[in-house]
Amino acid sequence: MSQPRSPLRSATLAALAAGAVVLILQEISALVPPIGSAVRSLPIVAIVLVLATIYIVVQLIRSR
Repeated sequence: MSQPRSPLRSATLAALAAGAVVLILQEISALVPPIGSAVRSLPIVAIVLVLATIYIVVQLIRSR
């Protein structure tokens, strides 16, 4: 039987994934200027961070 994942581990992985997505978007926007201007015009970074925060909070609440 597999053990359930630790909420802290899930939250950490979600935070790391959000950070990786933000860094990847920054690299793409620096390498490809048309994509960079499109990324800067949309609140993608803010949306990713909000979703990661919501996921982390839900995981921590479920662990209690």
